[in-house]
Amino acid sequence: MTKEIANSLRGALVIGKNRTINQDLEFSIRRIVELAQRSLSPGINDPTTALYCIDRLGQVFGRLAGRDIPSPIRYDATGQLRILTKVIVIEELACNAFSAIARYGTSDVDVVTRLVNTMGKLSLSFSPAARDAIMALSEQVLIASEQSASLSFERAALQELSGGQRV
Repeated sequence: MTKEIANSLRGALVIGKNRTINQDLEFSIRRIVELAQRSLSPGINDPTTALYCIDRLGQVFGRLAGRDIPSPIRYDATGQLRILTKVIVIEELACNAFSAIARYGTSDVDVVTRLVNTMGKLSLSFSPAARDAIMALSEQVLIASEQSASLSFERAALQELSGGQRV
């Protein structure tokens, strides 16, 4: 490798101690999830912020749903394998994000409603595998919420949300 090529390669990447939201999708999503989780903690108790975070995640995953996932294998012009990388799978990202919020929000019917509705809308644009994963999570969130519902109007709202199939 020539000195010119080495210098060009060094200029093509930046190595730092911290992750950045511009270069790390998982980190960006995790920051939104953490904000939602903190807002649902008993000390803060701000479900409106959690709802806002769920809406933003819905927008993010909605935009990602329409994108083609690149191959984890990269070849050079001669067909030589050059890079083998991990590919981010949308259902993994979405299920991790929504389940992390659900762990803190299943006792709040408004949060559960927003989670389930957002996941339902997203499932319409997801691939079949991603759709199955997100709808299975939605079902689990509803079941967990129904088990913790103590007021009759909450149970009725959850029953309506689940299509009257349980509770």
